[in-house]
Amino acid sequence: MTYAQTKASYQSAGDKAFAKADYSAAISFYLQALEFDEDDAYLMMKIGESNNRLFEYQTALAWLNRCQSKDRLHSYPEALIIKAETLKCLMQYDDAKRAVSMYIAIDSLRLHQAGEKKLLTINIADSISKNKNDSIFLNPLEKQINTAFSEFGASYTNDSTLMFSSLRFETPGSKNKTLMSKILTVNIDSQSTGKPKLLDELINNPSWHNCNSSVSPEGKLMVFSRCNYNEDNKLICALYESRLVNNKWQEPLRLSDEINIPGFTSTQPCITTSGIEGYIMYFISDQPGGFGQTDIYRSKRDARGAYTKPENCGKRINTSGNEFSPFYNADTGILYFSSDSLQGLGGEDIFQITINDVKAVPTNLGLPFNSGYNDLYFTQKITNPSCGLLSSNRPGSLELNGQTCCYDIFFFTPTQKSLPQSETVDVLNSQDNIHPIPIKNNDSNAVLNTMLLSEYLPLKLFFDNDYPDPRSRKSTTKAEYESLYQNYFSKLENYITAFSSNKSKSADEAREAVELFFANDLQFNFKRLEKFSALLISTMKEGNNVNIYIR
Repeated sequence: MTYAQTKASYQSAGDKAFAKADYSAAISFYLQALEFDEDDAYLMMKIGESNNRLFEYQTALAWLNRCQSKDRLHSYPEALIIKAETLKCLMQYDDAKRAVSMYIAIDSLRLHQAGEKKLLTINIADSISKNKNDSIFLNPLEKQINTAFSEFGASYTNDSTLMFSSLRFETPGSKNKTLMSKILTVNIDSQSTGKPKLLDELINNPSWHNCNSSVSPEGKLMVFSRCNYNEDNKLICALYESRLVNNKWQEPLRLSDEINIPGFTSTQPCITTSGIEGYIMYFISDQPGGFGQTDIYRSKRDARGAYTKPENCGKRINTSGNEFSPFYNADTGILYFSSDSLQGLGGEDIFQITINDVKAVPTNLGLPFNSGYNDLYFTQKITNPSCGLLSSNRPGSLELNGQTCCYDIFFFTPTQKSLPQSETVDVLNSQDNIHPIPIKNNDSNAVLNTMLLSEYLPLKLFFDNDYPDPRSRKSTTKAEYESLYQNYFSKLENYITAFSSNKSKSADEAREAVELFFANDLQFNFKRLEKFSALLISTMKEGNNVNIYIR
C-alpha cells in the first residue's frame, strides 16, 4: 500500500506540475515515481513529453522510444504523436511519418483522424525545409552579447548600434537567485564589437523586468515593456514610452489603459513611422476579445503623443494560439511576426505578410530563418533590410546546464556580404554545439563548404565503457575513433544479452532498446563524422584553416 501511494503521489505531483507548464519539476517527480516501477510506460511518455516542451528533443526521443518498447498493448498511443512531433522538430521527417503510420495502424477512427492531421503538418514542414534560402548567411552574435541566459528583442538603433534585452541579471535581494531582464546597448561594426552597456535605472527600473525595446527609425522615441508577477504568479507586462532629449532617454510614461488593460499583458512593441500621420505601433496582447492566447494589435500615435485605441490585426494573422514579436517595415508594407499555430518547422516560426493586401496570407520564411526550435524577434536594418536579427534557441545557442532553454541573438546577411575579413574559418563551440563561420569574401567554395560543415553538426560520439585506453586516467589518446567504433559496434549482441538478463527484461525488449541506441546514436553519429571529416579535409586542402573546439 505504501509503495502504491508513494508512486501515486509522485505521479500526481508530476501531473500537476505538467498542467502548470513547470516541466522541469514534472520530470523530477516522474523520475521519482519511475523508481518504484521502472517499466511504467505512462511515466516514460510524460518524461518524454516534458522534455519535448523544454525543447530537449533528443532526450525526449530517447524516453519516447523507451515508452514505445514497453507499451506493447498500445495503452498510450498518444506517445507516437508526441514522438512524431519531436522527430518533426529534429527535421527527421521520414521517421516522423513512420511514427504517425504506426499511430494510425492502431485502428481507431479517432486515431486515424488525428494521425492524418499530424501527417499533414509533417508533410508541410518537410516541404518548407526543402526551400532553403542559400543566399542568406545566419550566425549567432559574439559571446559578449550572447550568454548562457536568454538574449532577445534585438534591433538596430543605427547602423553601428544594437539595443537588446537580456535575462542575465540577478534580482536584487532575491534569496533564490531569480533573474530579471534589462535593456542594453552595444556598438557593433565590421571590425569589432564593443562591451554591452546597461541603460540607466531611469529605464531599467530595478523593481521590474525591463525588456522588448523598440526605437523609432529617427531615434527619438523608445517603447518598451515592464513586467512583474501578480498574486497568481502570472507575468503581466505593460508598455512604456520614453523620449530622447539631448541624447538622454527621459522618464518613461506608462501608455494608456486602452493599450495596457489592467490585469492583462501588452508587450513586444514595434514602433515605426507612418508618414505624415506620425507613428504606428504594433504589439502583442492577451486582452479580451482576441482570436487566441496572444494576438497582434496596432495603434497610431500622433505628434502630440496620443495613441489611438488598439485595433486587432485580424484573423488573417492571429490564430487560436500565440502570435509574437511583430516587426513592421513601413517601406515595404510587410509585417513580420512569429506564431506557434501556423504551419511551420518547429514551435515558433517566423512569417511575413503584406499587411494592406486583403488577399495576402502569412508566408513561412523557411530556412535558415526558421528551424525545428523557436525563432522569433525578427527585425531588419533600416538602411539595409537584407541584413537583420532574430532570436532563437536552436542548436548553436549557448546552453544553460545542458538545456536548450535559452535564446541567443543571431544576425543574418546576404552570403557574399556577410563575411568578415580574417585568415581562418572558426568552428565555434557552444558546449556540444558547433558551427562554422566562413571568412574569405571572394572564396565561394569556402563559404559553401563551411555551410555544408554545419549541416553535420553537432556531433555526439560514444565510446565503449572504459575506452579508449582501458584502466588508464590519461586525458589524451592515440586511438582512432573508427577502430573504437567498430569494436564497440561488434559488441551489440553482448549488450543485448547482458541487458535482457537485467531485472527480467525479455530478449525482444532488450534487443529493441539496445538496437535503437546503436542505430540512432552510435551508428548515426559515426556516419555523420565520416561525412564531416571528408568535407573538413576538402576545406583544409583548399587552403582554409579550421578551428574546432570540443567538449
